[in-house]
Parts: sequence; C-alpha cells; structure tokens
Amino acid sequence: MTPVRKILATLLVMTLALFSSVLAVPPAEGAPEKVMTEEKCISFALDNSDFLKSYRSGLRSSSARISAVEAELDPQLNLTGSWTAYSEEQRLAPANYDGQRGSYDDQVARGNLELRLPLTTGGRVENRISQAEYAHQSETERVARLEQEISYEVSELYYSIYAMENRLRSL
Repeated sequence: MTPVRKILATLLVMTLALFSSVLAVPPAEGAPEKVMTEEKCISFALDNSDFLKSYRSGLRSSSARISAVEAELDPQLNLTGSWTAYSEEQRLAPANYDGQRGSYDDQVARGNLELRLPLTTGGRVENRISQAEYAHQSETERVARLEQEISYEVSELYYSIYAMENRLRSL
C-alpha cells in the first residue's frame, strides 16, 4: 500500500468511525434519526480531503500555465520613461556642425515605446502550449483517479461498518 493510500485509509477509517459512533447512538425521543448514507459519506470525504484539495489546486495552476504560455503569442507593448535633473544646463540634441546653436535645459526627460510582435517562434511557443495542455490533461486524470480511489475506499469502509452493525444487532 502506498503512503498516500495509507494516509487516505487512516483518514477514512477515522471519519467513518466517527460516523458509525454517531449512527450507533440512539436518537433522543422525538428527535429525527440521523442516517448517513453512502453518498453522504462519499461527498463528505471528497469535500474534506486535503490531498484532493491540493490536486485540484495543481489543476488550477496548470490551467493558468496554459494561459500564460498562450500569452507569449500576443503582441507586447512596453513604455518606459525617465527624468533627469542636472545642476548645469545640458545640450538636448547633438550638433550637426561646429557652431550650431542648440537647445539647452537642466531637466531632461526621455521616453521609449517598444512593440514586440512575434512573427515566428520556430515552434517553441506552440510546443510549450501543447506541453502545458498535456500537463493539464494529466492533472485532470490524477484528480479523477484520486476521486475514484476515495469513493472506493469510503464505500468499502461504509459497507464494512454496515456489516459490523448488522452482526452486532443480530447478537
């Protein structure tokens, strides 16, 4: 048995032991009887499984990775600017010939606008997209497999507890 399965089995045994003790306590007079069905136990286990929550978190992050890689195909626009103050006036444009009059100022501002448009990536981005999609598909299958394992373990424990209760009632 793998360590994950041991932890899941322990968690499920403790959960169902709690449920069986709740079921074994006779209800007070006039109070409705609490009955835990197999479906309720399975949904409780699926809602409270830390492993399943972490796997689902991994599934969400793999979806985000797909979006991030696909964004590399979009055009990017960058705008940068700077401002510098000098103690003495500086020439704003270089002279084309000796003795040319120029503009001077002690405060200089610069701005740059850059547009990046990926014309060809050589298949690099497309391969990263397909890799991210395969990773997402793998995460989806891991979550589904873990849900099936939890459902199976809960059902097995539910029916074993049900069988024990029937044996105890027959005594």
